[in-house]
Amino acid sequence: MATAAYEWGKSKRKGDSRKLITPAPPSKDGSAVVHTWTSYRGKYVVQGEEKRLYRCAECQRIKEHSEGTYLVPSLRMANVGIAGERLEVDPVTLLAKHYCKPLRRSHVVGDQLYLEQREVVSKSGKRAMRAHMDALQTVETSRFALATEIERNEAKDWMANERSRKRGYQRARKDKYPVVASIAEIPNELTMPWSSRFALEGDASYGHTYLIFQDDTPGHEMAVFASPDNLEKLHRSAHWVSDGNFKYRPKDMQQLYTVHSFVETPAGQKEAKILVAAIMKTRTREVYERLFGVIHAQLMERFRTVGRMAEGGRAHFDFEPAAIGAFESVFGADLSSVCLLHYANYVNKKLRDLGLSTTYQECWTVNQFVRKLVALCMLPANYVLKAFELVCIVPSDLDGNENCECRDTPHPPLLLGTEGKLEGLRAYFEKNWLHNRYGVNSWNYHLMGGPRTTNHAEAWHSSLRSKFDGMAIDLGVWLCNFQAIHHQEGERTRQLVEGLVEPYGPRPAYLQNDARILAASNDIAAYLQDWSLRRVNRSAAARRRHDALFVEGVDPFLRSMGYLIGCKNMGEPPRHRMQPEDFD
Repeated sequence: MATAAYEWGKSKRKGDSRKLITPAPPSKDGSAVVHTWTSYRGKYVVQGEEKRLYRCAECQRIKEHSEGTYLVPSLRMANVGIAGERLEVDPVTLLAKHYCKPLRRSHVVGDQLYLEQREVVSKSGKRAMRAHMDALQTVETSRFALATEIERNEAKDWMANERSRKRGYQRARKDKYPVVASIAEIPNELTMPWSSRFALEGDASYGHTYLIFQDDTPGHEMAVFASPDNLEKLHRSAHWVSDGNFKYRPKDMQQLYTVHSFVETPAGQKEAKILVAAIMKTRTREVYERLFGVIHAQLMERFRTVGRMAEGGRAHFDFEPAAIGAFESVFGADLSSVCLLHYANYVNKKLRDLGLSTTYQECWTVNQFVRKLVALCMLPANYVLKAFELVCIVPSDLDGNENCECRDTPHPPLLLGTEGKLEGLRAYFEKNWLHNRYGVNSWNYHLMGGPRTTNHAEAWHSSLRSKFDGMAIDLGVWLCNFQAIHHQEGERTRQLVEGLVEPYGPRPAYLQNDARILAASNDIAAYLQDWSLRRVNRSAAARRRHDALFVEGVDPFLRSMGYLIGCKNMGEPPRHRMQPEDFD
């Protein structure tokens, strides 16, 4: 049995490089010597014979080497392999023998295990991190005779340069994947789902393709992926969740953009699944219009309609103006909603910019004002402006007041100018949210019936770390990775539709929180309907009484709703604050 102790090749950074294990002197039986030769100052020709200069990396000695070959015998290294095993030196050329640095037995074992694991990676496509961990674990169960704990630790330390080892594994993996130079050159086997790629003629998936659009125009490259089954599920879904990812994309593309929707089980439960994916060179409105135009054309071609989206559906975005505008230009106005989390974060960012973060945390009065402002998104859209005028009023007597009427623990007097900053926050909200070009409906979530955030898409993007070979990888590697991911998602979707598996459900705290939001929304809708039916005289006193009834019902609703949509730990009260009662 023979095992190559080292692999030989060319280093991209240093040119030709060679590692040699040569027999030790007779007086040092059982040890080995390593020579690492690196090309030095190129090559030259003497009397018609090409020669090169090499330098030993250990002793820095420079040697001249011609293209002649010298036989190198196989080596028997004591206590390294199993009985009778030989570690062969490869290649069969030797520059010049000299002894510069003894090589530890544990180092030989470490390199050997690394090379064996690398060969496994090149054949199986194992991920680099998994291969690195397997190589470290193999030291314990290796066939090499590392009897002592010290030697095993030395072998692990020798392989512990995770960065360089992982790069070696990643280079080995590339041998498994095809080279795809551009979008226009995607091979046929990568334009179809995994099931269609290996399907036989007569199978249901035979001949299917999921590459529905590709464009190689310089500066506007894009490819869109959606299988026929996924387009059917998108047609039947009333809520689409879209988001982009800038990490796990092909090297020359700017982002991976995905459209998710909800797959329903026979029991009526739902789970979000990715249905459409696109890799895009730019993120302009023009490119987004082409993307949504492709989806619209595919739905019209296959089903004659765009499905439930045109029947009161909603498309959910993370407030990217280019994507929202492009979607509405293709599918129609008033069909898009921004993410509630992003909406609240924008208001909180303005709060921080105004220097009100500490005041918001310490003063209950300021806290309630901000929460009511954010909670306007949960009111019926036609009552938002009136609630902003009557309920979201900046509290008075805050500047320097040592006896604040808030119910929280005592806090230092508020700084002068606090009321002015709150007025600035209110003006920001009025300008950017009440009177923006998208309208109130784009950020209104009253009785929506679907998701209020884009968390489904963002959670899927977070899971890509364990599914792709890396970030900004070659197009051929990305296509192979995505084909496997698409197959896994498709199998999961099939099992959900057939009722073979249970969908991933939200935590009980979230379900309880949603139930409270739904109950409060139904109550305020009924209250406002009764309020609007009340007859009001033209007198100013009657209108004031009518407005007072509005404030009496809406103010506790906004306070309660501000807590339900603003608390980080759903179902748990914030620290050092009282939990508001449910609206009723």
